[in-house]
Amino acid sequence: MNGNCMIKNKRIDNEASYWYSCNKDGLSLSQEKLFSTWIEETIEHKKAYDTIGKIEDICSSFDDEYLNNLEQEALSTAKRSRIFGNLKYYASAAVFILAVCIGIFKVNEYYSPSYINTLISETKPIKDLLLPDGSLLSLDAKSKINISFYVSERRVELLKGQVLFDIKRDEKRPFIITSGSTQIQVLGTSFEVKKSADFTRVRVSSGKVKVSYVYNENKAPRILSLLTKGDEITVNSLGKVVLISSVDVSNIALWKDNKIFFDNTSIKDAVNELSKYITKKIEVDDKIASLAITGKFFLDKPNKFFEAISSIHPLIISEEKNIISEEKNIISINKKK
Repeated sequence: MNGNCMIKNKRIDNEASYWYSCNKDGLSLSQEKLFSTWIEETIEHKKAYDTIGKIEDICSSFDDEYLNNLEQEALSTAKRSRIFGNLKYYASAAVFILAVCIGIFKVNEYYSPSYINTLISETKPIKDLLLPDGSLLSLDAKSKINISFYVSERRVELLKGQVLFDIKRDEKRPFIITSGSTQIQVLGTSFEVKKSADFTRVRVSSGKVKVSYVYNENKAPRILSLLTKGDEITVNSLGKVVLISSVDVSNIALWKDNKIFFDNTSIKDAVNELSKYITKKIEVDDKIASLAITGKFFLDKPNKFFEAISSIHPLIISEEKNIISEEKNIISINKKK
């Protein structure tokens, strides 16, 4: 068996153990869909999952007294095997069964998460969520993450949006964030990760951050960059680094302080960002979509943004009722005629 196969089999075994533990504790609706997709993906997934169930069934059929007697019998038989050589096989078998029974619970404990959670934010950010390890998370509006802590590592899967991480240092348990195929690993630091459909962006407020990309699921991630305070990297969905630059740390995660900053940003991109924080729909005329805006605005005062762009550029901003959804008015931004 080559190294790639071993890595793949280990990954499948880890995933199988995780899902087996989740099923025992009870799956949420979102987890049920993910589990169904995983176990139906390949025959190897189902075999690995079924194997764990079979081994645990064997172990659970033994009571504590029997396991204790089995252990004592194995030890005493091993001693007598010097005289009765033909009993060595039985001693070995007993020790093996005991090892399997104890091992399956140890493996299950090692690979099963000690803490899991899913966080979803709507138009309001979720601020300063304290995790069991002492780390803090803040989610921007329209963001979603899955959290799972294990004996050997702490993991967060960023599904959409952006998150500010303030990680408590733990040299024995690295903190790993995945955003698509991009992987960010730290021991203890403060940084922001943003995920969109086309890219992942990482900005570091303090400490050191390792950014990698999984080009082949059967191989270890390839390191793209080691970031320090004030560094920023943007990686596209194909694993290409499209930007490495410096960033003013005071502008990192401004949304946490109810602010947003645009630096020569197109009106189209600025509106897309601002629309996360308001319930109204915003429509931008293609003719003025590329016009730029620079400035810092309060998220709870979107009208200041509209006033700013209309004072800089020849625009008409109007608001009307949405005939399709009465709860969501439409703000239109058009070029003056």
